[in-house]
Amino acid sequence: MSEIMSITGRYLFEGFNKDGNKVFEKEYKNVVTNGFFGTVINFLDYTTDQPGNTLNITHIALGIGTNEASKDDTKLVNEIFRKKITTKSRTNNKYVCKLLIDGNEANFIIREVGTFVNTDNTVNNGLLISRTNVFIEKTSSIQYLITFTLTIQ
Repeated sequence: MSEIMSITGRYLFEGFNKDGNKVFEKEYKNVVTNGFFGTVINFLDYTTDQPGNTLNITHIALGIGTNEASKDDTKLVNEIFRKKITTKSRTNNKYVCKLLIDGNEANFIIREVGTFVNTDNTVNNGLLISRTNVFIEKTSSIQYLITFTLTIQ
């Protein structure tokens, strides 16, 4: 008897104008990176009290790179903006984190998005666990709520 486990992720972009009305909504499937899978496998070989043995999702980054997302990615192609996650929640098989991008932040054409663990606001720092390609024209008149969902089945 064998069981198959799948790990899927998605990014939901919701745009709101200055009056709070939703003016944009689009969902993108992501690529879960080998960095994520390697860290999960390493958990099986380490004790839980070993330093650095965590997968604490801390930041979402946005960039302008156009290379297709790959499991081998370790960073965004051209990261421009990074911000700490606004909220996080989880159930037994689903992890959700949200990031609010204000009108005065990240005003460029967003072409890539990635989720990082164990990091800070330093560009290209931390472990990239998810990346996808997008096309979002971000302007100061719109704020975005980005929801990253990781589901294990």
